[in-house]
Amino acid sequence: MHFLLSSGGVGIAVPLDKGLPDEEIEMSLKKSKAEVIFCEETYLETIKNIMVKGETSLKKIICMDRAEKMEDIMELVQKGEELIEKGDRSFLDAKIDLDSVASIVFTSGTTSLSKAVMLTQKNIISNINDMNKTERMYETDTNIAFLPFHHTFGSTRNTLIFIKRCEKRIL
Repeated sequence: MHFLLSSGGVGIAVPLDKGLPDEEIEMSLKKSKAEVIFCEETYLETIKNIMVKGETSLKKIICMDRAEKMEDIMELVQKGEELIEKGDRSFLDAKIDLDSVASIVFTSGTTSLSKAVMLTQKNIISNINDMNKTERMYETDTNIAFLPFHHTFGSTRNTLIFIKRCEKRIL
């Protein structure tokens, strides 16, 4: 259940662990004040139940699968492509404030409930620079993600760096 992978300077990404109990997912959504959630169809019932309570800021669910009566990720991509074709590049050209919060990551909560850690754009860029100094990745590489994407290292390495490096091969 990867709920916002990258904000591109517009909004804050809040990746959550798909294995969390429903109560912790709800608590994380409350703390982060997330307004939009991206999830797989498997989690729709859980998210709808949380949304119905009205205790979170959730306004929209975007399904990563094609679910009936639900906006799915491909529709969102198509809307974005249509905007670009019409000359609206506001998202692509968004100015990024390096000191703004880019992601809220929740700790594992080994001593109690998980705590929210705010990472700025600058924090994430620093992680990327450090990873690039220690590990080389090439277009021809195959990636195996051992760490989940709700961990900072896992999301930075496996999405922000690897996918960018290999986007020619993917597309």
